[in-house]
Amino acid sequence: MNIREATIDDAPQMAYVNVETWLTTYKGIVPDKFLQERKEKIEETVEWIREKFEEDNIKALVYEKDNKIAGFATYGREREGDLAYKGEIYAIYLLEGYQKKGLGKEIFKQVIRNLISIGINNMLIWALEENESCRFYEKTGGKIVMRRNIEIGGKELKEVGYGWNNLKEVENTLK
Repeated sequence: MNIREATIDDAPQMAYVNVETWLTTYKGIVPDKFLQERKEKIEETVEWIREKFEEDNIKALVYEKDNKIAGFATYGREREGDLAYKGEIYAIYLLEGYQKKGLGKEIFKQVIRNLISIGINNMLIWALEENESCRFYEKTGGKIVMRRNIEIGGKELKEVGYGWNNLKEVENTLK
């Protein structure tokens, strides 16, 4: 297993993981038409990821297997000005064949270490309420601290914000 800092050159493979993960994770949750359009517009996702790399506060890790990216996480400072949480995981994606094998946990732990190393000791992550990953966040000590409605592909969905108040404690429990 190789987890490393992502570079702008990783954008095409990260876009592939992003789109494929949406297709498998959100099937039946997000409208099929929206998912198909994401697949057809993968180049837009590549460009979007490249733009994010140029933003100073966005950081990314990739999980590499056999010189191919099978998953990634993006993270940094909390984006919406929340006063309680200083850090945020923007996304964690793993291709379906790599899920439920502890790899997401390894990436999660590395993100926590990296946030702590830049002086951030608490964090937030947003997830669709129907996403199976919510169970993982709860197992790692995340508590639902916010809820909001969002619209994806013309469908209104519920999103939950999980918060962790002490990343050093989380890091110790995940060892």
